[in-house]
Amino acid sequence: MQLNTTHDRPPEASPAARSFPGIPASVPEARAFIRAQFVGQDDATVFAAVLAASELFTNAIAYSASRLPGREVEILVYLGETWAAVHVVNAGEVPPCLRMRPGLGKGLEIVGMLTSAFGVNGADWWFTIPAGGAR
Repeated sequence: MQLNTTHDRPPEASPAARSFPGIPASVPEARAFIRAQFVGQDDATVFAAVLAASELFTNAIAYSASRLPGREVEILVYLGETWAAVHVVNAGEVPPCLRMRPGLGKGLEIVGMLTSAFGVNGADWWFTIPAGGAR
């Protein structure tokens, strides 16, 4: 598993971005948003992007302040000619009295297996994958 703490984006890249309520019902909407950004990519790229983003989104609503009433999770997708970067930005840490016990920990392992690199910068969890495999 490769975990980085910084991520550089080319200056010409403009993201597609959307915020979602930090509730479980938003997970399918987040998946659909990711899928829509990868239209025309090969099936393996779409699968990797959707599953990795879904794992990070689910972690955001399970373990961060995004799960508190009125909070959100933002997704940004940077799609270049040969690569893509997806950022899942949560609302930060929850107060200690509201913290949940960590889960089984397989989600980040899945993200690591599906992506070229992934990392975290504060509340911004991101990953990169090869892209450009248009059908």
